[in-house]
Parts: sequence; C-alpha cells; structure tokens
Amino acid sequence: MPLNDKNLLVGYVEVLTKTQVSKNDIKAKFPNVSFPSEFQPPEGYAELYEGPQATGGEFWQYFMQSGVEHKNGKWYTKYILGPVFTDAEEQAAYIAQKTKERNEGIQSAIVDATQKRLDEFAQTRNYAGILSACTYATSTVPRFASDGQYCVESRDATWAKLYEILDEVTAGDRPMPCGYDDIKAELPVLEWPDAANP
Repeated sequence: MPLNDKNLLVGYVEVLTKTQVSKNDIKAKFPNVSFPSEFQPPEGYAELYEGPQATGGEFWQYFMQSGVEHKNGKWYTKYILGPVFTDAEEQAAYIAQKTKERNEGIQSAIVDATQKRLDEFAQTRNYAGILSACTYATSTVPRFASDGQYCVESRDATWAKLYEILDEVTAGDRPMPCGYDDIKAELPVLEWPDAANP
C-alpha cells in the first residue's frame, strides 16, 4: 500500500498526544474559528492517512489499529495483529475457543458438501435428491428399485466413510481438513451400476 496516497485520508491527528481525531473534534476545540470550506487542520494537528495492514498471523488473529505513526513527513494509522494478551492462560483459552469454532465451521461445511454431492448424484436420474432416490429401493418397478438400492448403499457407505474420517480427526490421528476438497477423494465413488445402459 503506498504511504503517500492522499486518497486514503482517514482523519486527523493531534500531534502532541498522537491521538486520532475527526474534523468535528477539531472544530469543537476551536469554536470561535471559522474554517474554510476546504478544511485545513490548524497548528498542532495534521492529516492522517491509512497505513499498511499487518501481514501474516494465525487464523485466530485479526488486524487492529494501534495508534498512529509518523513516516516520511506524514502521519499514518498503525496496525498490528490482535488480539493482544497479557495473560498466557487467557490467550490459550481464546485460541482454544477460536479453534473449536473454526473446526465446527469446517465440519459443518464438509457435511453440507457431502450431502450436496449425494443429492446431485441422485438428480442425474431426475430424483429430487438422495433421500427421494432411496425411497425407491422397495419399488415394484425394477429400474427404480435398482436405483434406490444403489443409492441406499452409496449413502450409507459415504456417511460411514465421512464419519470415520471425522472420528480420526477427533481422536487426533489426522489433522483437521481445511475443507471438503481435502477429503472428497476418500469418499466412495458414485457411479450408477448400469451407467453404460441407463
């Protein structure tokens, strides 16, 4: 991010205290001063520009403003990676909670994607979804019964494999996947047995 980009004006700074202030804050301190329409900060104040964001960090961190800094004759907002802790136990508890929330979100997304995969497979033969296709396992129409039975077996095998993977994660035997793409190759192949003669 360029440090001299005037389009990134975000406010003003009281130079003595290095405090970020707004135009209205300045005007309130000088009630008897008539400022021109093109506002210029009075002596002791300066324009404040958006500074570069912090980089890197862990998944549980976020960018937070930490005061202002003076560089190359201009004032900029200063950012660090937060949150900042003074107590190691508090930090550990925060990270544990954020890890739990992240993992729950990833697991939920994987489960949803797995369900979608099953539904889209069933829809290739015009069933509303995998549940609908499975109900045809007892159909008196041989073609529908065959489709339904295959969908029952595929559904069961898919969920059994997925929860085997998730159980391994819970047990610490494998790392938490980053998403569905990390595990989809391990799920059973979905292919109609009579695909060559539908």
